[in-house]
Amino acid sequence: MVWAILLLIFVFVVGALMKIPEISREEIHNNQQKMKIKWIHIKSQFSSNELHPNC
Repeated sequence: MVWAILLLIFVFVVGALMKIPEISREEIHNNQQKMKIKWIHIKSQFSSNELHPNC
């Protein structure tokens, strides 16, 4: 379930970037950093909750 949500988010981000080619590389890089921070935060939340991987 969790992986399906993450996959949807990934597809949405990629689609948005493909639709908006005029975004500067700097903005894309900043967004990637934000996504990494969010991803680390999400992973730490899940590991602290000790959810089952097949959730």
